[in-house]
Amino acid sequence: MSKGEKILQLIKNLEKLDNEQLEQVNKSAEACLIVQTLKSSKSLGAIIKNS
Repeated sequence: MSKGEKILQLIKNLEKLDNEQLEQVNKSAEACLIVQTLKSSKSLGAIIKNS
């Protein structure tokens, strides 16, 4: 399955969810984004500290 096909499948799956389920997906996505941002910040901090 190509990346485009995976994205289309994800969209189709999201369309099946009701508003409450979509809110849960949104919260999960936000949490993942926060974690990724924190990891990036720590990595960047370590790089700056060691330079």
